[in-house]
Amino acid sequence: MYPSRKEAEDLLLEAGKCNPGQWESHSRITAYCAEKIAERSGMDSEKAYILGLLHDIGRKFGVGHLRHVSDGYKYMMSMGYDEVARICLTHSFNKDKIEAYVGNFDASEEDTELIREKLKEAVQDDYDKLIQLCDSIAGAEGIMDIIDRMNDVKRRYGSYDPEKWQTNLDLKAYFEARMGMDIYTAVGKDDYKMDQIWVDMYNAAKAVLGERRISDYVTAGEVSAAVRSKSGKIYVGVCIDTCSTLGICAERNAIFNMITNGEHEIDRVLCIPPNEGKGAPCGACRELMVQLMPGKYKDIDIMIDYSQGCVMKLGELTPEWWID
Repeated sequence: MYPSRKEAEDLLLEAGKCNPGQWESHSRITAYCAEKIAERSGMDSEKAYILGLLHDIGRKFGVGHLRHVSDGYKYMMSMGYDEVARICLTHSFNKDKIEAYVGNFDASEEDTELIREKLKEAVQDDYDKLIQLCDSIAGAEGIMDIIDRMNDVKRRYGSYDPEKWQTNLDLKAYFEARMGMDIYTAVGKDDYKMDQIWVDMYNAAKAVLGERRISDYVTAGEVSAAVRSKSGKIYVGVCIDTCSTLGICAERNAIFNMITNGEHEIDRVLCIPPNEGKGAPCGACRELMVQLMPGKYKDIDIMIDYSQGCVMKLGELTPEWWID
């Protein structure tokens, strides 16, 4: 059993608030890769995305190494998501050997024994293999060459089990044979872009996200946004909803924050809609950006879908302005 896509997104969002870090972006990139490969391998792409998104959910409980495996397993089992729990366990062990773990053995003796026992019991299928593979090509800022990714892990931890290294390469060959195409082509490696600026903007917007009731008539924070000015500063805002027409979108709120602080030229815009879905700025937000930067507005980058790294220019969303 596993949660819905919406429930999985909510779980990751909550976990990120408990322990912010690059592991969140890594989880999203893993999910993206898993979905793309599953689509071309005759697998359930929705299931693959959810399992990839939650494979590191144990990091919710703090910075850890082996401990995040047992924490994730126990957390997902407590919610009845046994298939996710298994992925939390198996994503780090493509050979069912706890000794092959790359990182610090910081789990308690009890949790270490739990991992060892459950690994023996686990019957891994193609979803386990898929998440292991995607974990091996997903960085925190984008999709990596599998050799580069494993070398990066080896550099950080001082070693990498040779058998695990070869198994990852075998997994790559296995899924390439299933798809009949190169894995990097399947996931759009060269087109997927999630640079650190977007990550910083996402984290800034997420820090102010959270619906709260101001009064019987006003709520705020269901949507948040971050705007990066041409100077490189990031300004945030949240949506404000009222029982009349006095509310404002998160994007315009962030833009007004920028203007209040003496700037008016926009470089990038990102918003986090409900359940972290996809979406573009509304007409009013686009109109404000166009009026702020006539002649320049078409070059503003808009993040349409953070989980997919989908970015569009405002000029693509608003090809013609009424005053042009």
